[in-house]
Amino acid sequence: FLSVSVLRERVEPWRWGVILLGFIGVLIVVRPFGTAFHPAMLMIMYNAVALALYSIMTRRLSGIVAVETMQFYMGLIGTALMAPFAIWAWVQPDTIWGMVVLVSLGVLGWGGHQLLTNAHRFGTANQLMPFTYSFLVFVAIWGYLLFGTVPDAGTILGAIVIMSAGLIIWHKEQK
Repeated sequence: FLSVSVLRERVEPWRWGVILLGFIGVLIVVRPFGTAFHPAMLMIMYNAVALALYSIMTRRLSGIVAVETMQFYMGLIGTALMAPFAIWAWVQPDTIWGMVVLVSLGVLGWGGHQLLTNAHRFGTANQLMPFTYSFLVFVAIWGYLLFGTVPDAGTILGAIVIMSAGLIIWHKEQK
């Protein structure tokens, strides 16, 4: 959707169908009409839009702006947008382990974005997007290791639908 409005690219009808499939996967994960719905679950939509905007901006700026400069300003923008919410809801970790996890999240997040930003110099956003679906697997693994959470069947099904939609687009574009 953003490639049409931001990059002025033409999107074929089959791609709109696959985008709809991915959105159905999000609905399966979020289950917005169930009793377990919480408004914070809408952050999934924010994350999808933010990742798409990040990818588009990186694609546009790659090769023009230094990777470190992009990293700095992307971090600054993210910090400025999220700081009011973080300050409002901040809870100090109770243990040293909690602080280690928090700091590690920042360092590893920065490292991951550094690698992804560098990767845009060598491949297009469409070529790199399937790798971002690995986040779903790592989030599930780390969620279990750190918090003891196990995704339920609906979450796993929705993740499979979302990944399938992305892989369909990737596969069709490789031809």
